[in-house]
Amino acid sequence: MSYDHWTLKKLVRELRQQREGDSVSQVSASSECLEIGFARARTSCLRFNVAGSLFLCEKITRGQASRHAHHWKYLLKAKIVTLASDHSDRVLSVRLQRVDRNGVATHGRLIFELLPRRSQVVLISEESGLVLGKWPDQRNSRRMQRVVEGKAYEPPTQLRRLLPTEATETEFVDRIQREVGDIRFAVTRTVALIDGNSTRECLFRAGIDSSARIPAIDDGQLRQLWLVLFAAFNEDGHEGFYWFENDQWRFSGLKNSRLPDGMLHAEPTMSVAIRACELKTPSPAHHLPLHIALKKQLEARLRRRERTLVALQKDLYEAADAERLNRMGHSLMAQLNTVIPGQSEIVVQDIFDESGNEIAIPLDPSLSSVANATSYLKRAAKFTKRREILPNRMQHLEADIKKIKGQLVKVEKQPQSKEVMTLALEYHGDGQTKNRAKKDTAYPRRYRTSLGWSVWAGRNNRENDTLTHKLAAQNDLWFHASGYSGSHVILRSEGRKEGPNRQTIEEAAGIAAYWSKGRTAKKVPVVYTQVKHVTRPKGASPGLAHLRLEKTLIVEPALLPSDGDSR
Repeated sequence: MSYDHWTLKKLVRELRQQREGDSVSQVSASSECLEIGFARARTSCLRFNVAGSLFLCEKITRGQASRHAHHWKYLLKAKIVTLASDHSDRVLSVRLQRVDRNGVATHGRLIFELLPRRSQVVLISEESGLVLGKWPDQRNSRRMQRVVEGKAYEPPTQLRRLLPTEATETEFVDRIQREVGDIRFAVTRTVALIDGNSTRECLFRAGIDSSARIPAIDDGQLRQLWLVLFAAFNEDGHEGFYWFENDQWRFSGLKNSRLPDGMLHAEPTMSVAIRACELKTPSPAHHLPLHIALKKQLEARLRRRERTLVALQKDLYEAADAERLNRMGHSLMAQLNTVIPGQSEIVVQDIFDESGNEIAIPLDPSLSSVANATSYLKRAAKFTKRREILPNRMQHLEADIKKIKGQLVKVEKQPQSKEVMTLALEYHGDGQTKNRAKKDTAYPRRYRTSLGWSVWAGRNNRENDTLTHKLAAQNDLWFHASGYSGSHVILRSEGRKEGPNRQTIEEAAGIAAYWSKGRTAKKVPVVYTQVKHVTRPKGASPGLAHLRLEKTLIVEPALLPSDGDSR
C-alpha cells in the first residue's frame, strides 16, 4: 500500500474537517496497531497499523494497557490544533496542545511517517525537539535507529524529486532525459509523491506506453506528460478509490481511467476506501495459494533486478568520462606551478594531445592544486574500474531478469504444474531461512601463525559480532586496533592447554593492525584480552565491543600466510 500525493491530500482534508479542534480521549497501542479515540466522536478513531495504513474508522480496539505507556500519556486530553502533510514526502504531522493543572500549555507533534516498508509514528516535544515515544517500538531494528527516544528527532532523508506544482517543465524534461531505462521507472524516480500505479495512469493519459524506453520518447511527448502531471496534481475532490490488480488490492485518491469498467470502486471518503482495501487484502503471503505467492515473489525480485540494472547502466554511462578525467588530472599535476590559489577554473596544455591543444579544468577553490589533481585522478581510477567490472555484472543481471521473466510466464500459463509448484516451494523455503542464515553465518579471513596457531579476522561489523560472540571460545584471545575502526581478530586456542607465546600474540596483533584504518601507520597500538572479557553493550550497533580487562601491544601491521580453510 502506497500513500501517493492524491491519497495524502484527501486524507489530510478529511482529518482537518472531522478531527481538527477535537481532543484525544483514548489511546490503544498494541503490537498490531495504534488507535486514537476522540472526545467529540466516541465511536470514531484514527487507526495506524503495523502494515503502514492510516485512516479514520468506527470503533476502537482496546489494546494492552496503553494508558500505562508513559510516552502515550501525553496524548490523553491533548487537543488537535492543526494537521498538515509534507509536500515532498509521505509524512503527516498532527500538532497537539496540552494544558496542565497549572494552566500551562505545552505543544507536541504526532508525526506519521507513511514510507514504504518503513512506516512508523513518532511523538515529539515541540519545546525540546526530543522524541518522547514511537510506534512500533523496535529498539533493536537497524532501520529505525534514525529515531531514538530521548534524542532529537531526525526527519526522513529528503529525496531530490520534483513536485509538479512547484517545479518547471524544463526541469522535468532535463531530469527525465538524464535517466535510463523505462519511462515508468524514470518518472517514479523523478516526481515526488508518485508510485507505480499513479505513474501508469499519468502515462496512459499522456498516450505514452509505460514500458517504453526513454530514448524512444521525444521532447513533445515529455512536455505533454508534464502537462498531464501538472493537471493531475491539481485535481480536487473527496472520493477515494480502490481496485484489484495483479493479485493485489490497491487504493488511491487519483481516479484511474485506464482500468476497465466495473473494476474501480469509489467511496465517499479516502478513509473508507483505505479501510475497504485493507479488509479485502489477505494477510501474510504464506496464507496465499503457492502459485500466487510465487508470482508476488518473482515480481518483487524482478523489480529489484531491474532497478539494480538501471543503476548500473547509469554508473557505466558516468564511467565513460574516465579518460577525460584522467587527462585533466595528469595535465594539472604536470603544471601545478600555473595554478593561482582560489581559482575556480584553469586552462593548461593537454599533455596527452600531441598537437599541443589546451584543456579547461574546473577547480575547487577550497582545495589545493595537488588535491584538485588527485581528486580527478581518483575519480578516473574509480570510473576505469567500473568499466572493467560493470559489463560482466550487467550481463549476469540481464540473464537473471530473462530467467525470472520466463518463470513468470510459466506461472501465468501453468499455475498448477509440477514445475511451478516445485519452484514455489523453493522460494517459500528461501523466504523462511534466508534472513536467519544471513544473520548467523560468517566466513572470516583465516591465517596460520609461524607456530601453527589459527587466527580468524572478521570482514565487517555484523561478521565481527558473529565471530566474537558465536564462533569464538571463551578462552580464545581477542584483538582489535586501539583508536581505529577495524576487524575483530581471534587467536584460537583449539583446546590447547598451554597459552600462546609472545611471538604468536604479536603475529595475531599484526593482523588486527593490518585490517584496521591504521594499516598505513608504521606502528599501531592493539588491545587484546580473552573473549570472555568482551561484551556488546545493550542496544549498541553491530561491531561495538566493551572490554572488562585488556592489555596493549604496539605492533607493525602485517599479514600471515592464509589458512587453507579460508574462503
